[in-house]
Amino acid sequence: MRVRELVDAPGPGLRLLAGPAGADRGFEAVTVTDLPDPGRYLRGGELVLSGLMWLADPRGSVAARCEKFVGAVARRDCAALAAGDTTDDPLPRELVAACARLDVTLLQVPARLAFADLTDWIAQRVWAERAMRQAGRDLVAFAATAGPAAVHETLTEVGLAIRVPPTDELPRSHRDLLAGVPAALRHAFRDQVLGPLRAYDAHHRSHLEETLNVFLGCSASWSRCAQELHIHVNTLRYRIAKINGLTGRDLSRLDDQIDFQLALRVR
Repeated sequence: MRVRELVDAPGPGLRLLAGPAGADRGFEAVTVTDLPDPGRYLRGGELVLSGLMWLADPRGSVAARCEKFVGAVARRDCAALAAGDTTDDPLPRELVAACARLDVTLLQVPARLAFADLTDWIAQRVWAERAMRQAGRDLVAFAATAGPAAVHETLTEVGLAIRVPPTDELPRSHRDLLAGVPAALRHAFRDQVLGPLRAYDAHHRSHLEETLNVFLGCSASWSRCAQELHIHVNTLRYRIAKINGLTGRDLSRLDDQIDFQLALRVR
């Protein structure tokens, strides 16, 4: 999705304060950080969320702290910085100035909006975009390998699925969205994402798919997931590394988490 969608959408209510030229940048990942210098933990290209706790650091002036934090975001070429705290007071002018000087797009998050809710809102829209793109790719692949009758049946389903529905029929969650994608495409996507895990589990009698499901259900919390599975955190880290290696994905990235979430929900 694009940064501008966060500003234009009526739900989140974010305000654009600096760097309007970057509002058309796209992103698919979110990093939440309150480290004074977050550079080493940023991937680049993501939306950075900050509660500005680093402003409480007594070392240096407010301007210097803002320059340090925003400089790290700029060097990693992140899509934008969305910041806010428990009040709706104006963000520090030093922060706005640093973002303007370093060409970092700055958004203010309203106090009423929890970062967890904003992340969920973003994830649902990224799910939708990725599902539609994947559906298009899978349709091309399916058409290249299936017989004419199967292609005709699938195209008929697509024609029904992409009709423009009344507003009260619009999908309200990723589950509703998945239901609108033809079964053949849903299953092709699921097999592409989860196939390597299921083959490995079947051959080694392991539990990687179960681990993946619980890990995502625990919001990628290592400690909660380990407790839920009754295993040591180091064992969990080994399993997650194995999942990443088998699938070629990275469970620390929001976009890959979304792919896994979608695939696990396909029936």
